[in-house]
Amino acid sequence: MGRLNIPPPRAHLQGTLALFDALVRLSGGHAQAARVRTWLMRPQDLPPSVVPEQNSLKYDMYWTQEGDQTRWGFTICDRYEARRLPWPTLAGQLGGAYRTDGLQALTEGLDGDPALTLSLGFDHPTAPPRLKLYLQEELWDAGVGTAARVGPLLDRVVPGCTLPGWVPADRRVGVLSLECRPTGETGFKVYLGGATPQAAAAGAPDQAQALAQAMAETSTLGDGWYYLTLRLRPAEPVRYALNRIYNTVQLGFSAGGRGLESAWDDVGRQFARAGRQDAFDALTDVVRHLPGVRVVPTATALEHGCASADVYFAAWARQ
Repeated sequence: MGRLNIPPPRAHLQGTLALFDALVRLSGGHAQAARVRTWLMRPQDLPPSVVPEQNSLKYDMYWTQEGDQTRWGFTICDRYEARRLPWPTLAGQLGGAYRTDGLQALTEGLDGDPALTLSLGFDHPTAPPRLKLYLQEELWDAGVGTAARVGPLLDRVVPGCTLPGWVPADRRVGVLSLECRPTGETGFKVYLGGATPQAAAAGAPDQAQALAQAMAETSTLGDGWYYLTLRLRPAEPVRYALNRIYNTVQLGFSAGGRGLESAWDDVGRQFARAGRQDAFDALTDVVRHLPGVRVVPTATALEHGCASADVYFAAWARQ
């Protein structure tokens, strides 16, 4: 494969800000967009350069269309600023009644020292965004704990949230997300990983198996990883999604980024399967033609019986 010539972290931030601005324009904006952008603009907290093996994904953004509603958002992980990501400062400025007090109990109850990722979801142009805090495995299939360990944590932090009975006690949980709505309601997303869609959905109900089959048929690009996502909220049925995770830095920067077109084609097939080709075309017409910026897919999701498709993507300013 050869050496990956990945732009440094501050170029990653520069590209992310350009991508953020593009999505603000494309979506029609959000009342908190300027505040969030100002918080993001902290190049002094990033190293000017890192060795190639430590240079990886820190920021990405997402775009989805469900029915007539467009949703978008961004994520930032604590790479280069472990345990120093100032997310509480931002959360306190967004105007929501976020209940994030369960994060410490989750962190202390999981295996190892999971990475932390903050995500904001802009679902409505004037309402405060949804806030999600992800605790995730550093390497695919490493896990943050077994179902037997994670299950009781869920009910302790958000009473009424439990893993469904089909999940074996020894199944490893790859990612755990505490989802905080601005109204004060909380829930979880639990990610079960696998090397194929079918492995990620092993033992799951028919609705999840159908998503795995659709993902296997439409996402044919090699390598990568898959997660079956379980969205858990008290007194609500489990909602499932099937996520595809891409080898982002390899696709974007190996051999001059020759794999990038194939990656976007892979995403396009998933949007077409969900009947969202127009939404995909509108998005890619913007994000793939940002001057001086390389935009690379990071992940996708199929949900709602394949009637909904999401795409996550990251950006780097060209050097």
